[in-house]
Amino acid sequence: MVTVREPGGVSSPQRLQSVRYQRPDPHIKHLATGQAFYSRLARRNGFDDALLTAPDGIISESSIANIGFFDGTGVVWPDAPLLHGITMELLEHQLPELRVRSRRAPVRLQDITLFEGALLSNARGVAAVSQVDGVSLPIHAERMKTIADAYASVPWDAI
Repeated sequence: MVTVREPGGVSSPQRLQSVRYQRPDPHIKHLATGQAFYSRLARRNGFDDALLTAPDGIISESSIANIGFFDGTGVVWPDAPLLHGITMELLEHQLPELRVRSRRAPVRLQDITLFEGALLSNARGVAAVSQVDGVSLPIHAERMKTIADAYASVPWDAI
């Protein structure tokens, strides 16, 4: 089945429940793994999605999106086994054009309060992260606007 829609924009803030799970082949896009189970579990528990973590607390991604964290200089994408989604890759390329640093580094679940917020990116667009488990994360409208501007500035491919 193929669905054709306009690219996504900015979605409402998302609440994530952390789970200890990493996809067995993270570089391959598929749902035939435990990620779908954990996504449903998180939704049953009142969250919007699951945040996949390794046993040592290293964050990789959500069940359906990449996650990035705001620090004082830009966006930190987890340096962990994950699917490098197209929207994440587009943002990694466009953010420096807006003088926003984009880098990869290990991000641990216990360190999320050290960041100045977080965002999700996938084929439907971008969204702020308002909560992980019981921890509220700040939502910076200005930073999310920069992310939305970077996403909107990606040139279209001629078909």
